[in-house]
Amino acid sequence: MVYNYDWSSTPLGPIDTWDPALKNATNICIKTEFPTCIYLDPPNWLLLYNKAFAPILMTKHPALGRSLKDVWPELYENHMSLKFNRVTSTGKGLYYDNRPRILQRDGYDEKVYFSYSYSPIFKSDGTICALWCLVQETTQKVLNTRRLKLLGEFGHLTSNIEFLESACHIITKALRNNEDIPYTFIYFVKHKSNTSSESLIAHLMATTFDSDDNVKRNIPDYLPESQETIDLAKDVNKSYDTYIELRRSDATYSFLKCDSWPIYHVFKEGRNLKVFLNDESQAVLFPIKIYLDKDHVLSIVLIYGISRFRALDDLYMEFFNLVTNQIYVLLQHGKSVEDEKNQTKILADMNYQKIMFFQGISHELKTPLALMLSPLDAVINACTQEPLLMSYLQIIYRNAHRILKLINALLQFSNIETNQLKAHYRETNIAEFTHELASDFKSMAKTLGLNYNIDIPNPDEFGLALGDKIYLDRDLYETIVFNLCSNAFKHTWNGQITVRLYLDYINEKKKMVVLEVSDTGVGISESDLPNIFLRFYRVESQGARSHEGTGIGLALVKELITLHSGDIIVTSVVNQGTTFKCRFPIGFEHLLIDQIRFNKMENQINHNRELYTNRQLYLEESSQWMKYNKSETQYSINNNELDNMNIDADETTENDRKYQVLIVDDNNDMRQYISLLPSKKFHMLVHNLFFIVNIFYRDYLADLLNEFNVYRAYIMIPNMDGYELLNVLRSDVKTLLIPVIFLSAKASEASKIQGLDKRADDYLVKPFSTRELICRIRANIQCSILRRKILFHRYKQEDIKQLLLSIINMILSESDLDKTLLYISKEIYRRLPCEQIIIISNEPSKNNKIIIPYENDSEDLTPIINPFTKINDNNDSNSQLSTKSQKYFNEDSGVDISLDVYCDEVHQNASILSVEIKLDNNFWGWIKVHRSQNSVWFDSEIELLQLISNHISLAITYAKLLEEIREKEIQIRSVELANNTKTQILANTFHGLVLHFIYL
Repeated sequence: MVYNYDWSSTPLGPIDTWDPALKNATNICIKTEFPTCIYLDPPNWLLLYNKAFAPILMTKHPALGRSLKDVWPELYENHMSLKFNRVTSTGKGLYYDNRPRILQRDGYDEKVYFSYSYSPIFKSDGTICALWCLVQETTQKVLNTRRLKLLGEFGHLTSNIEFLESACHIITKALRNNEDIPYTFIYFVKHKSNTSSESLIAHLMATTFDSDDNVKRNIPDYLPESQETIDLAKDVNKSYDTYIELRRSDATYSFLKCDSWPIYHVFKEGRNLKVFLNDESQAVLFPIKIYLDKDHVLSIVLIYGISRFRALDDLYMEFFNLVTNQIYVLLQHGKSVEDEKNQTKILADMNYQKIMFFQGISHELKTPLALMLSPLDAVINACTQEPLLMSYLQIIYRNAHRILKLINALLQFSNIETNQLKAHYRETNIAEFTHELASDFKSMAKTLGLNYNIDIPNPDEFGLALGDKIYLDRDLYETIVFNLCSNAFKHTWNGQITVRLYLDYINEKKKMVVLEVSDTGVGISESDLPNIFLRFYRVESQGARSHEGTGIGLALVKELITLHSGDIIVTSVVNQGTTFKCRFPIGFEHLLIDQIRFNKMENQINHNRELYTNRQLYLEESSQWMKYNKSETQYSINNNELDNMNIDADETTENDRKYQVLIVDDNNDMRQYISLLPSKKFHMLVHNLFFIVNIFYRDYLADLLNEFNVYRAYIMIPNMDGYELLNVLRSDVKTLLIPVIFLSAKASEASKIQGLDKRADDYLVKPFSTRELICRIRANIQCSILRRKILFHRYKQEDIKQLLLSIINMILSESDLDKTLLYISKEIYRRLPCEQIIIISNEPSKNNKIIIPYENDSEDLTPIINPFTKINDNNDSNSQLSTKSQKYFNEDSGVDISLDVYCDEVHQNASILSVEIKLDNNFWGWIKVHRSQNSVWFDSEIELLQLISNHISLAITYAKLLEEIREKEIQIRSVELANNTKTQILANTFHGLVLHFIYL
């Protein structure tokens, strides 16, 4: 290309006339692969370039031999002429890196970036004849760096977003003055998921033209009108059919010609749209959606301006897509933060309302409780001669105290939460007071068989060691001690509990009093330790004496210690014990001055005098554990009787039957109350045994459960929860059919489903009515009887099936008939309660001979579990059976029943069941079964003998057939033997005659 150009038409003349240095430079320029050009003949600066330089020229190519001013008029005056003059004047080259330039090389003002150098080319005489220029376009590199930086900045914006609208302003602020996105608009359209019948309004949320305080918005006039709100209903019928195609060297795109923002069109179509504006600038609109809830959607339309100095190409569109994705993430984060704040506000409001409710309801409940407890005391004192009534009253008394204790705790919590709890700190002899409180548990420790150590120093000596006074609120401190001590007794079954008081030296100047309560109980797992001071958090300890509780005891202790400016530390090892250390600072500087009472003689102010003190409430509740302590629990179970029980046999009638119900509940009052019900309430199911069992003793479980017809379990019980206990029952065949009723305070549908899903028979929610509990127990007993009847009939059918199959097998094995009949008699005897079984043949050859007599005299034959004894129900069984049995012989069915008749075979009166044995519809004999006189015969027994009679007929028929076959075989063999003998005689005779004729 260079050598073919007519250089003679230029001031330089033909190439052959050029200076050798210039020729060499030209040769190198043409052969190099790097974009290179040479500007020749100063000051005309004619352009010579290689093939790699042509893409830089774009539409200016070809430009060979043209002057600098002609090729780059946009750069000549302010850039290139100045740089060229500098090089020629100094004789030194220049280098520039990533310099921006505005070029007119693709039909528009394009901002590009170059790294380039200018180097002089000298003639042989030392003068400059040309400039050597190496050029590399770095536009895409600069753009990529700039765009990646913007995308990276988006990632740091999340921490500043507080709600959805603020996210919009933060986004537009980050995009302000961006070279690739000259402006941005964000429109919100809130609507339902189904927008078919809804008017839509677009709200302008933020733009890059907003002021820093988001108060003022200066949108340029050259942009379409951007209203704050746009009624999209007006754009429904607007047509968008005018498109303009822009062709550039890198890409060609179609733009929608419009004079207003086509927000509805983008919303409806759900895809990006490129638009051509009236001032010939371009923009692109992107839709995104954020789901506010299942029925409402927030559609967002983002409007990006396209730079006037960059043509839209594929990389540019990819950049817009990435920006849109980042904006979606930020908006979604804004919505999440806003939702979280709204939820937090709702929870805070609910918590405040809950506290107010607790306060109100606690005060309201105390009045009726006081009106209950005071008269109740009087009633108890007046009813000392009525044991049953006294028992009920004491249950009411104890549980009313429990409610009062719970109300006091909730009230203290709500007062702490609202800073309404006003403590009254007084100088206190802490050693003496702690010893007094801890001593209240001595009798409990003795009853429970625990070593109880109170390690508290002498009050006077401890006071001297303190060296200062300690101020406590005595009521709050009492609550702390009683909570910790009762908690220790609740979780300790053996070993010891220790209450200590000592000084802890934080440093040489600071001392604290430490109250330490330790035990050797079940301990707390590491996973539970961080949470035990959280409100309403309950440790599901399998070794506690009771699972009852609200989970506020330890949380309240921590709050009360905090009010004393102290702290609490807990250490625990599972199955080894737990230690709580409560530290109280000495002096009063850490306390609120208006809550300190310095007058020693001042009586303690009680703004709301309680009817019962905390001491009474805690001790009364804890004393309930002593009533089912291991050493005092008695079991009246006779294991031999349990082993001999037969759940399939029941010879008593329904009116005589007494069912047993086992109650397992960790609340002593609940067990006591229910145990008083049967004698009065279960008149239809009179109970002779009603066990109150502490399920902690696992060793007794298997034996206990064999005795019970109904098992009523409490889901939350010590050492084994109700579900685990139910699993034990259902995994053992001996206890599989025992009905189980769950009684629980968990009233949710999920809890009920869980209980029934675990195969409990019933689920009753506290509080319950006595009548409902009785009805549930009765219904479950009746269902249990029905289940056993069904299983009984299935067992009976299977047993008969196996018996008949065994008879058929004996018949097919060609056993002796007498042996088969003897086997049948034995099996009948094993299944029917009877004294003798006789099979009599009536054939003429037998002459009514007893061919198979069987009785249990000659052999020790143990009967199988009798499957033919009916499980009784509410019907009159005897009348039904005798009447129905009579019908058999009335209908000439081949069955004869005599309830009281003299029997020649046994020489006494007996009850006889006789069933005919027939062969080919001919009478063959009888199968007779004898019982004691007036014994009834069940339908199932009659049916069994009829089936066996049929099989005896089959056995006899088969035996006769075999006999006939044997006789025919003997006859055939006799004939064959005679024929063989005759043949042999004839053969011998013929042979003799032949010899005779030969001799003749």
